[in-house]
Amino acid sequence: MQRPINKGQKWAYNTANWFGKNLGFFLHGLIDYGDLSSTNSVSQYSGENLGITTTDSANTERNYKIIYTGMDDALTKEAVKNVNNLEEFGNGDTRGLANGGDDKSAGGKYKIFFNDCNDYTAAVFKEYKRLWKEKYKNDNPEKSWFARQLEWRKHKKEISAQKGDWIEIPKN
Repeated sequence: MQRPINKGQKWAYNTANWFGKNLGFFLHGLIDYGDLSSTNSVSQYSGENLGITTTDSANTERNYKIIYTGMDDALTKEAVKNVNNLEEFGNGDTRGLANGGDDKSAGGKYKIFFNDCNDYTAAVFKEYKRLWKEKYKNDNPEKSWFARQLEWRKHKKEISAQKGDWIEIPKN
């Protein structure tokens, strides 16, 4: 999912917020698996030394743009865990996440346009794809490589069916 960047004390955040709301770009990417108002329902990567956080409940922007929906939550969570262990996103320094908190140390690796929230979500999707294909292969060992590729394309089409749609998720 993506949403407009929150307004802030810096002009860059306010400008990005305006572009996100009015033109649909400079959006903040996040991974969701459930109710966005609860803790542990998302994984997102942010600057300002926030790092990897597990909630979007404090977010002031409540309109979200769908990128993929209907993904396997267990595989998504595993993909998030694997990506969090990559050097570029904190190298497994998840001291807060294990206790349901936030990982502030990974925020130091955040670089706008070079290693940002959208790079994080792309890395999670890439890992999700790898895990999905691996699971499908294990569950269907008789299927050929070509048949597995076709099944992935079918799954991707299903999870992309609402791509670009905007939804409003009210704050609880």
